Amino acid sequence: METGQMVVLLNLQNLYESLYDALNQYYVYLAGQKYVDLGLGTHRVKCRVHPNFRLIVIEEKDVVYKHFPIPLINRLEKHYLDISTVLDKGQRETVKALKKWVHEFTAANTEEHFISKQKYSPSDVFVGYHSNTCASVVLQTTERLKPVCPPSELMSCVKREAQLALLNCATPDSVIRLCNLMGLFMADSLANIYFKQQQHTSFADFLRAHVHAGSGYQTVFTEVTTFSRLLTSADAVCLEREVQGKAQRPQILFLQQFDTEYSFLKSIRDFLDATSGNKVLIIQTDFEDGSQNAQLIASAKYTVVNEINKVDLGEVSVFVYFIMKLSRVEGGMSYVGFHGGLWQSVHIDDLRRSKDMISDMTALQNVTISQIFCEDSGKTKGELHAGCGSWSSLPVNGEQEENKVGVETPVPEGEILDTTVLLRTCVQSAVGMLRDQNEDLSRSRKRIKILLGLLSKEDASFLRITKARLSNLLKKQEENSLYPKNWVLREASNLSALQEAGTFRHTLWKRVQNVITPFLALLIAVIDRNGNLELLVRPAAEWVTNLWMFIFSDTKLLTFSVTSEPEIILVQNNMMVSADTGNEMPFSWRIKEYLDEMWLEAQYIQNTEGENQAEKFVDIFQKTALGKFISALTEEERQMLFQCYITDFIVLTIGVSSLEELQCLRIAFLSCIEEWKATSPRREETVPSLPWVHLGYNQFKSRLQNFSRILAVHPRVVDYLINQEGYGIPQSEMVLDVLAAMICAEELESQVQTAHPKIWLQKVKNLRMPIEFLCKEKDLQRSGKVRGVRRVCWNRVFSMSLFVEHVLFGINTLMPEFENLVKKYTLHLAECFQHDSDMKTHPTFVAVMKVLRQCKDEVSNRLYRYGVKSCPICLGEPKDPVCLPCYHVFCQKCIRMWLVPAQMHCPYCRVAVEDVHLNVSVELRDAIARNALFRQRCNNFFIDVVTTMCFKDNEPPEAEVIQELLNLLFVHRSLLTGSDHPTIYTKFLSPFNDEVDEIPIIRSVMLKLLLKYSFNEVKNDVQRYLSQVEHSQILEKNDKKELYLLFVNCLEVRVLGRFKSLVEEPFVLLPQIRLYLDSPLQFGGQYHAGFISFNMCFQQTDVMTKFIQNSEVLNSPDLQHFAASLVMNALPSLTVDPQSFSHSGALIEMAVHTTAVLLCGQNPVLQPLRNLAFHPHTMEHSFLPTMPEDIMAQARAWEGVATLRWYTCPNGHPCTVGECGLPMETSHCPDCGAQVGGQLHKPLRGFQEFRNEDRTQTGHILGDVQHRKTMGVSDRAMSPVVFVLIRLLTHLTMLLGATKDPQSLQRIIKPPVHNSVSFLQQHIREDLAQLTKILGKSVDETITILHLVLSRMAEYGPVRFDNVLSTKEKRNKWEEVVANTIIVPELEDLDKKILKLNRQIQEDERISSNPIVKIVYGDPVTFLSQLPKDSHIHHSKMWSCRKRISVENLGHVVQQKNAKDTVPLLWKFLQKETELRLVKFLPEILALQRDLVRRFQNTAAVKQGSIRDFLKEPLSDVMRDLLQRRVNVFLSVWNKLRSSLDTNGEIKLPKGYCDADLTLDSKLEVLLPRRQGLGLCSTALASYLISLHNDFIHSVNKHIKEDDRYFISPSEVADLHLISYELERDLIPLILSNCQYSMEKGGETLQDFDLERIQQQVISKFLQGKPLITLKGIPTLVYRHDRNYEQMFSDVRNKLDQSPLPSSVMNMISGELQSYSDVCDALSITEITLGFLAMAGENAEMLLTDYIENVLQMGDQTNPHVLQALRRCHLKHNIALWQLLSTRKSEQLLRLKRDPFVDINTAYKAELSPEIAKLLNTFLVHSRLETFLQELHEMIVLKLRRVQAVDEFRPIWSLKESLIPYLDAKDSELATELQELFPDEILLCHAIATWKAAVLFKREHRES
Repeated sequence: METGQMVVLLNLQNLYESLYDALNQYYVYLAGQKYVDLGLGTHRVKCRVHPNFRLIVIEEKDVVYKHFPIPLINRLEKHYLDISTVLDKGQRETVKALKKWVHEFTAANTEEHFISKQKYSPSDVFVGYHSNTCASVVLQTTERLKPVCPPSELMSCVKREAQLALLNCATPDSVIRLCNLMGLFMADSLANIYFKQQQHTSFADFLRAHVHAGSGYQTVFTEVTTFSRLLTSADAVCLEREVQGKAQRPQILFLQQFDTEYSFLKSIRDFLDATSGNKVLIIQTDFEDGSQNAQLIASAKYTVVNEINKVDLGEVSVFVYFIMKLSRVEGGMSYVGFHGGLWQSVHIDDLRRSKDMISDMTALQNVTISQIFCEDSGKTKGELHAGCGSWSSLPVNGEQEENKVGVETPVPEGEILDTTVLLRTCVQSAVGMLRDQNEDLSRSRKRIKILLGLLSKEDASFLRITKARLSNLLKKQEENSLYPKNWVLREASNLSALQEAGTFRHTLWKRVQNVITPFLALLIAVIDRNGNLELLVRPAAEWVTNLWMFIFSDTKLLTFSVTSEPEIILVQNNMMVSADTGNEMPFSWRIKEYLDEMWLEAQYIQNTEGENQAEKFVDIFQKTALGKFISALTEEERQMLFQCYITDFIVLTIGVSSLEELQCLRIAFLSCIEEWKATSPRREETVPSLPWVHLGYNQFKSRLQNFSRILAVHPRVVDYLINQEGYGIPQSEMVLDVLAAMICAEELESQVQTAHPKIWLQKVKNLRMPIEFLCKEKDLQRSGKVRGVRRVCWNRVFSMSLFVEHVLFGINTLMPEFENLVKKYTLHLAECFQHDSDMKTHPTFVAVMKVLRQCKDEVSNRLYRYGVKSCPICLGEPKDPVCLPCYHVFCQKCIRMWLVPAQMHCPYCRVAVEDVHLNVSVELRDAIARNALFRQRCNNFFIDVVTTMCFKDNEPPEAEVIQELLNLLFVHRSLLTGSDHPTIYTKFLSPFNDEVDEIPIIRSVMLKLLLKYSFNEVKNDVQRYLSQVEHSQILEKNDKKELYLLFVNCLEVRVLGRFKSLVEEPFVLLPQIRLYLDSPLQFGGQYHAGFISFNMCFQQTDVMTKFIQNSEVLNSPDLQHFAASLVMNALPSLTVDPQSFSHSGALIEMAVHTTAVLLCGQNPVLQPLRNLAFHPHTMEHSFLPTMPEDIMAQARAWEGVATLRWYTCPNGHPCTVGECGLPMETSHCPDCGAQVGGQLHKPLRGFQEFRNEDRTQTGHILGDVQHRKTMGVSDRAMSPVVFVLIRLLTHLTMLLGATKDPQSLQRIIKPPVHNSVSFLQQHIREDLAQLTKILGKSVDETITILHLVLSRMAEYGPVRFDNVLSTKEKRNKWEEVVANTIIVPELEDLDKKILKLNRQIQEDERISSNPIVKIVYGDPVTFLSQLPKDSHIHHSKMWSCRKRISVENLGHVVQQKNAKDTVPLLWKFLQKETELRLVKFLPEILALQRDLVRRFQNTAAVKQGSIRDFLKEPLSDVMRDLLQRRVNVFLSVWNKLRSSLDTNGEIKLPKGYCDADLTLDSKLEVLLPRRQGLGLCSTALASYLISLHNDFIHSVNKHIKEDDRYFISPSEVADLHLISYELERDLIPLILSNCQYSMEKGGETLQDFDLERIQQQVISKFLQGKPLITLKGIPTLVYRHDRNYEQMFSDVRNKLDQSPLPSSVMNMISGELQSYSDVCDALSITEITLGFLAMAGENAEMLLTDYIENVLQMGDQTNPHVLQALRRCHLKHNIALWQLLSTRKSEQLLRLKRDPFVDINTAYKAELSPEIAKLLNTFLVHSRLETFLQELHEMIVLKLRRVQAVDEFRPIWSLKESLIPYLDAKDSELATELQELFPDEILLCHAIATWKAAVLFKREHRES
């Protein structure tokens, strides 16, 4: 300043404030000199200023604008300079041309390839590019070339060299984009220069080229930019090799390692002084945005140059490389390159050389990913195959030719990408996507170990086939995608992927990894099903490995469906016999499916059946590639293969619980095959073939399943079988099941004395089904093998079980003194069954009766010392017994009447009786009561043994047995002298004569039993029985009519039970005619027609009209109009037509009567019906009577559960939480096994509170009448009769409404119908049909009952109602009152009322002339003279309708008898029977679901189209027929159950899913079993049927007090396991067989049901011994899932404790993982680790790096820098580490100018106002900033990212109030700070803006 020199200030911002006066030229003049004040710290100094002094400040424009204070800027005289100002005209033109070239280079258009349009700036393409770059490069190039280039060529040379200089700093992705830019000249040559000449592949290559190219001694300064990790000391060794002989070992310095400039200078000097020879100095730094960083780098570069220039290097070259790591930021960073001068700029994207990937990225262009995996990737055009490497030396199914795909472009020589290394790096991620069906947590680790071993270079065959398979899968996917070859271009245009991976090479590597991983996961899921991979690592025979590889390579046998990256893939495992077992034969599950499909095809071949089909099947298999391969094996190997396949086949087909059981089944199966083989043409063959297994199984399937059941019920049988002589050697025929049955029977027989009766009985009942199945097996019966079991063992055990059940069981509490006696007689009973005898033979029958009588007599004699005998006077049991001195016992009443003065002696022995006191003996009375009780128990046994053993099967007992039984119905008594009693008495079917009927009763029991068989077989016995009754003189003459009526009723039951249209016996025609006459509405209308006259003449109508108008009775206009309409036949839709009146007359009569009642009746209860009939518009939103309602809504109000809080599991099943209503523990849903509950009052994700919504709908919602034919009748707490009557009344009133106001009425009906009148008439007819069934009466009588109810309704009642039934509760109350006050009283004494009415009809002269009425109600002989007089058949009773027996009628009987509590299971069965009959279709539905799952599993998108379209897809005829049948079953069952599914289903189906029937035109999606969308329909149907089955089985087990221990999975379900019966074939005959008729002397034939017997038979025949079916295992189709981090974290915490990261570790990780790509790598490995820990757990203290390297074996594929950063983390820190890294990733994204929360709802992205921002800033200053950032970020990611987040977390809620509970659950200390300091004004809608503001605050805070 004093000397007058010019001063230039650069990068001295701290000094500028001291120079304000100088800059202002604020001088003080003193003695002609200028002085200025300079501020130096706290001192001010005056300095003289020379007149020539000039001060220049140089600074970048951005720094001036952003950082200079305004006063400072104003004090300066400002000039903006750039390099272009110093260029001449030619240079400026060159700059212009260069800028155009840059623009063209930058503007690569990828839109034509359907790649998202990304705008690129030059700084994105050329690293360090700025506005002056082109000018700077041109200037430098000109100066360099001017000495060596002629002036005429200078500018063209300058332009070319400038382009190359810029290209040197281009990113490789931009070069790839350039290559695809059509029309740009030299694009390919530029790429060639970039990748091959300029050495951009790695820093080592670049360094070597530099060092070796140098001539002479030089100093080279190079500025290198990179997006990869910086070099480490390990890289220095590699670099040393590159420069060996040319330079010393390179010295690597990190700029950040120096605290001061001095230490940096010292290192530079030490480097220069250290050694002789050429030197390489590498200085590295991380470049971050901001001027400070740029200034630091500029200073360091200046220092280096300065120090080198100071030193005399002599004959030494120095190479200085300044490497800067940059981050990819859209629009470029603030980094400025192309400085010129000494420094050359170059961009090396990846500093390290890649061993696994080609360096020239252009080689990857025009090559699809599938071609990279092709084995012959080095072949030239036309020679590239997708699976072209010979997969193995094994023959493959001719698929090579199919798989050839020509490639248009040649592929360079050498390997483009090391696919082996790539596959190994994908293994862990792929395995992490898998979930094992049996939740085997250790399987994932084993899988990784096996695969890494198999994917090594040594195991070439597996590796080669895997690559070929992946290539095929990729190719299939690529066929459906656009421009598959442009994947490199896509990645080059994907800024997000580039930022995440860092370098372009790594981006491409990750892209290939991401594409490969899901396919590899799918591949593993298939090849490791049932532990299949274990076969390759276990010591096994060579044929096992060869077969494994052969099947793996056969693309036709083993297929993989192309999927689109599902998150979770299920690995199936059916081999669950023990923990470590898997399949023994490679791919046995697939071979089984393959052969099953082949067998179906063989069955479909025309003109083949039976043996020919089997032969064809075997022949077809032998010709397949698999068959040929197996044929090529040695005989010994084929035997071994066959044995292995059988073992796997058994496990796959039959449920097995232990290895011993499996061994038994295997021996049995081999015997089955031997037996099958013996009858086949291949009986001579010694070497077995795999189809034999299927053929043998098809023939013996039922027996094998049955044998399995025996082993499951009685596991100890296995031990007996193992110890049998010759066990282990397959027999020539299947006897093992018979042997097992015999062992069971013998063991049961031996245990009857010692075991507890209840337990023993239970064992018998459990074994009854499988053993009786064996007894009925036709093959066994033919061969005679079962004789020993059936006639000796089982009959003996079964008869003993009946005796134990009826006599012994419970005797220890009733008569404990007789327990041993009864046990003794149990053994005596067993002795009756010897030598092939059964109860159908006379000797056995007599022996059993003898034992029973002996037992009873011995008990009687022990009860009283003189025995308990009947009273000799009345022949009945003594009532109030009196014992005379002669020890004869009489009734007190009888003996008093006998002992008169002339007759004072004993009536029996004539011994004189003195004057004795006839006192009742208490001891004797007690003995008689106990005797009666014991006799009753014996009778029960006898009846049971007769019905279940004598009259079993289709063969009647011997004639002598029948005669014995008939004789038991009568008893001949020797009469006392002078007695007027008859000699023959009737009695119950009993072997004891103690109890006889006082009035003779003829019972139908024997007739019913006999008529089970063909009439010809038993007609003689029936004739004998009828004759015996007729000739016994116990019936009067008139009673014989009733006798024949009883017989006809029995015959009619038989006809009904057999359901034959024509019967061969002429005698059976009579009941057939009766049945025809009893069909609905055949003649019902004929005599009711008398009430309405058809042919009124005009005069009559005129008179009637006048009468109506003047009538006082018809006092209202409505009544008069109605009467006039009746007279004129003008009622809309109810007009009378003489031709059709027989069909519609009854309906019109009911409607007319209903109208009359509604118009005249005064009862307030009629008002809702009146509104419905006359004002339907008022009822459009009403709850109509008897419409279905939401059962769940009822359940929530039940007593005992009303205080509980209801939740739903993730699959929609209801659960409850007690006490406070918030969950405190976790459990599993009892229906589907999903995890439910929660911890610390916080529910698990998916466990949601049940929304208190009632799904009950208004209006008429029954739908089409066809649907009602299968619906359950009543869903209210009222009887079906009452319910249907109310429904009938409702429909009648709606019919009236449809004639009055059709539009309003149509709006009430849902779904809408076209013709409401016809619709309602159909429903009325259905109501009548149901009523007829339930009441068991004729249609006429049913209509009469309705008229009775209508008449009662007209009477006045005191109750008032809501007239429009506006709520469900009001509707239900109205129904209750109508039922209790009107219908139930009217149904009392119903038969008497109907009898009275029938009499009135008979006496009504208007209709009594009708012939049918005469037959039904009168005496037909009076008008049919040809009929014989005094006939027992031709009378009215024979032709009147009797009660019809049906399921509904039986329910009505149960109600009438108040027997709901007596027979609860029968009542429940009858209530649900219409649905229960559909359970038998479950196997078909599950099979359909399995087929569909197999077809569509793991696909990414929902399958579109209709069911019909799907069935039209190319399938074999047999498969199409099979699918068609199963689909029809599904649709039928769904349509019958849809109403129940809607209201009662546990899986809540979305609204509208159940509204309409499904047809073939419905969407296919309804068949696909899923957990969401329309697929819920299929899942819900299977779940409902299983729950229905389980509910009944559980109830039965509870009833018979048996544990629920027999479970099977849905995959094992067979017909044998289910509640399965045919209504007409099984159930109705069962009910009919227990409907008895009796006829008392002088009385009518009475009908009676043995309800307890029916219940017992329903249980034993249909329900007992069935397994419960688990809901876990229902076939489910899995589509793409979002990763559920919350669930994953919960699983991890359950497996191992988690702790927060120490702050020192957190800081270390944050410091070491600076780049975005490093953070992404670390986060990726953390997420993989979390996935494995969630499945398998581990020691929480294990180091994370140890787990990664040793357990997951991912050390070689994990970034070493990342591993180094994580070295101090343990597994207990994993969740905290995820929290830290995910937050860091989002921070980095924000720094890269990208939105981290793209997928968060915009409702949470509101901006902060300036006022709120200030409040937030205040909080951030005083808070734990890092913790706040992480916790808020976690809440955003886990909670606000959900689809339904806006409903769960309302944006208007306070952020503080939402975040605090989240923190409280984690015991975070931040919660207190938030509570005290966080602004209340910040809402959840500001969540994203708050987090971003906190990140910005953190960044600014750190930089300052």
